[in-house]
Amino acid sequence: MNRFDGLEIDQTLEDALSNLNDVGFKKATAKAKLDHLNEQKKVVKASLMNQAELNGVNTISAQEKHALDNDVYREHLVLTHEAQKKYLDLEHSYTMLELRIGVWRTIQASIRQGI
Repeated sequence: MNRFDGLEIDQTLEDALSNLNDVGFKKATAKAKLDHLNEQKKVVKASLMNQAELNGVNTISAQEKHALDNDVYREHLVLTHEAQKKYLDLEHSYTMLELRIGVWRTIQASIRQGI
């Protein structure tokens, strides 16, 4: 560990950049999954509304109520929520790595200036 005015640096720049790359890839994958689930939510709802119509539910509002109250739709919402949480966790990790790299750069600039 390096020390600089009481600030401990426990990760090299190379490690931070490598982790930033890894987390960035995972973040992009998580975002794509979240976007897909959000789009699929519309498909699930439409499918359930069509199913309700085939079962004799004639009004759009009743079909929508049937769809939104369906276990399949609720399960899809749970999956979407889990995907959103994963994406936000990765986004936080990515931001923290960016901050760590920024601190490292600041420290290196200070060292070069002899501060």
